Amino acid sequence: MSLDVQISDLIAATTDLTEAVNVKKQVLDDRADAATGAADEAEASASAAQSSASAAAESAGTATLKANAAAASADTAAAVVTGGTATLGPAPGKIPLANSKGHISPDWFIVDQLRASVEAASGGRMTVLYTANGAPCHMHVFPAFNLEDIAPGGELGSGLHPAFIFNGQPASEIFVGAYQASMMGAEAVSLPMSDPRASINFDNARNLCKANGPGWDMMSNLDWAAIALWCMANGYEPNGNTDYGRHHTNKWETARRQDGFAPGGTGTARTLTGSGPAAWAHDGTPAGIHDLVGNVWEWVTGMKLQDGRVWLAADNGLTDEPSLIDTGFDLSNATQWATHTSEGASMLVKQSLIAPATPALSPTGRLYVTAEGERMPTRGGLWAYAGAAGLAALNLYNDRTASAALRGFRLRFRAQ
Repeated sequence: MSLDVQISDLIAATTDLTEAVNVKKQVLDDRADAATGAADEAEASASAAQSSASAAAESAGTATLKANAAAASADTAAAVVTGGTATLGPAPGKIPLANSKGHISPDWFIVDQLRASVEAASGGRMTVLYTANGAPCHMHVFPAFNLEDIAPGGELGSGLHPAFIFNGQPASEIFVGAYQASMMGAEAVSLPMSDPRASINFDNARNLCKANGPGWDMMSNLDWAAIALWCMANGYEPNGNTDYGRHHTNKWETARRQDGFAPGGTGTARTLTGSGPAAWAHDGTPAGIHDLVGNVWEWVTGMKLQDGRVWLAADNGLTDEPSLIDTGFDLSNATQWATHTSEGASMLVKQSLIAPATPALSPTGRLYVTAEGERMPTRGGLWAYAGAAGLAALNLYNDRTASAALRGFRLRFRAQ
């Protein structure tokens, strides 16, 4: 084959290949254009969908606003219809009003959030009661018990302990301040983490308690005795601030001193109410009655010493002094309370924790006596009294006018 023929065939083949490439390129270009068009359409569709969603959301928001406005209008109309006697939220003198959905606000059923939280945290063993001016007081609910249940041998008699009898009528519980009294403004209150009210005499302390309103009073000697005897029957004596902000033997048990000093040492070592460990409560729990032992002596009602003779309230409704009865029992010397004679002591004297009933029912504490004139009782001991402080500690050295930084008091409430 000649060279010219070969060249001619090569040119023809190249031309065919070029045409084939061009055809293939056109196919690919057509497909690319189609894909681009589809992408553009998809993007346009997405934009349209987003616009539709935005419009729908805006419409829904508008509908919600209109619905809320309608509901508010309905609620307002309902309140008008009821003549203003009903409201959606709790208010004094009003009755519950259901909203447009037929629901009554839960605030109607839990009006007192503080009380509800305290009762929930304590399992109902502590509650919150209010003074005449609305100041809150944390009160321990102390249930009634029978004497034969804590002294099965009959050493204390039988029936309800007299702390749960008021003017001859039984009570299912007494409400005792969970904390030594402190001040909120001009009112005595029972609150944690407060400086106990001290430097106060007997009459001023009781007047502060009674000023809180009907049912309020100062803790009585019978209240104190019932709690102490219950502790002994349950095999538990609380500790307390008996060594300048700490316990005198368990020195790791400390509380916050009101003067800011460290535990131990000197100073006015009152501790903030309830700032000690649970071991300083009557039942060893945070829901118990705190600081009965040590810290400050506590004035109590329903008992006095007149020229060495013990006068007592026959029940917890007869704690005013004109109602006290002569027990015929005398106290004359200072000694550890548990070793004091019970000879000649009536059941009431023993039930009132003035004389020991049995060794098992004899708490720690010292008896202090001045057997001349009128002497008013304080109980529990002081921050510096070590083993002389305790549930049985009874100070009858002073008259009703005594006031010092070492004397305080505790609230008691009885439902009227």
